[in-house]
Amino acid sequence: MLGALFAAAAIWLITSPPEPGEPGRVDLGRDVSAAGFDFVSDKENRLILHLKPAFIVNLAGLEGRYVMRVAIWLEVDDLAIVSELNENVAVFHRMVDEVVRILKSYRYHELALGDGIERLKLELRQRLNRYLRRGRIINVFFRELYFAEIFPSFRGLGL
Repeated sequence: MLGALFAAAAIWLITSPPEPGEPGRVDLGRDVSAAGFDFVSDKENRLILHLKPAFIVNLAGLEGRYVMRVAIWLEVDDLAIVSELNENVAVFHRMVDEVVRILKSYRYHELALGDGIERLKLELRQRLNRYLRRGRIINVFFRELYFAEIFPSFRGLGL
């Protein structure tokens, strides 16, 4: 029941930048999706870096009982980040690894209660900015955010 309540709250909290195929996609003149991301621009002309594909991780605690799937979009201040990450794909892969480590460090109850989602977004922004030299991440959006319990509780069955 708590999971259903949190899922409803999470949907309400999610900020939804446009899909890559929607109007507003930034024409970069070359394929940037090979590195695992692409850019879109929303109605407010913000530059959004879409990390692909969505991340699926076991959350900390309870022996990995909860899994989180999240699609992460990063609002950036400069398109120079595209060049930087295309020129040094190793940095991009280190950033992705950092995202996985950060996501896996959170427990379900930390994200489900209080301001856990906002703390996660802040930590992602701060830690990923350490990798960038030509621009900054100014905001983090979660396009999709789902939790699943992979080993349901057997308490009600008397086990």
